[in-house]
Amino acid sequence: MLYTQEFIDNLPPVYPFENPWVVMFCSVEVKKPMRDMIELWYGELPEYMKPRFKDKLLSIDNNVFISAFHELAIYRYCIEEGWEVEYEPTLSNGLTPDLLVRSKEY
Repeated sequence: MLYTQEFIDNLPPVYPFENPWVVMFCSVEVKKPMRDMIELWYGELPEYMKPRFKDKLLSIDNNVFISAFHELAIYRYCIEEGWEVEYEPTLSNGLTPDLLVRSKEY
């Protein structure tokens, strides 16, 4: 489980229109379906990817959390399309993109 009760209990208080995304997902009941979706997506990641995502998805820094959320959503979309996805591979030219996706047509 990513968002444990201990993690939720230690989040900052909720303020109208001023909350980091992770605070909203964990503290506001109407956002529970989104939190559950993140938990599901995270839980279905290959084990080697989980440590790379965990700290980012627990961050109260929106810049960190939002980029990780989008990477996770794009990863999930590609997997559901049946595409092969490598997370943070090192390419032959030394570059390390967030994702390397190979579609069915390559």
